[in-house]
This record gives sequence, C-alpha cells and structure tokens, in this order.
Amino acid sequence: MPTINLQSQLSENDLLEAIKQLPPEALEAFTDKVLALRAQQYAPNLSQKESELFLIVNRSLGDREILKYRELVQTENI
Repeated sequence: MPTINLQSQLSENDLLEAIKQLPPEALEAFTDKVLALRAQQYAPNLSQKESELFLIVNRSLGDREILKYRELVQTENI
C-alpha cells in the first residue's frame, strides 16, 4: 500500500493535496473506500450487497469508456 506524507492536522485542501500523490490504481481503491464510507453514513441500514451495488453505480468511467462515449456523441452530432 502506498504511503503519503501528512501533517498531523489536515485541512480539506491539505488532504486533497495528499491524495493527489496516490498513483491511479491506489486512487481508485481509495475512492471506492470513500464511496463505501459515504454510503454507510447516508444509509447505514443498507445490506453489504446494496452497498456494493451503490459502489458500482457511482463509480466513474474509465478512460476507455469515456473515449467510447465521446465517439458515440460525435457520431450522433454529425
């Protein structure tokens, strides 16, 4: 697991700067954990399966999917 250099007390901006140090694959894993935490805070009574489904629904598109989406939009606008 990558390590990040942190101060003992962090502002939101300091935390964001620390997160920027993560490589893409670690950032993706971290984001999944943050989304799971957010889902627990907003809906603490969800089952594990429901929480996993929320993670899938709320995940961002990968570069490949974004490119495909842009191609489709361009062909639609022609």
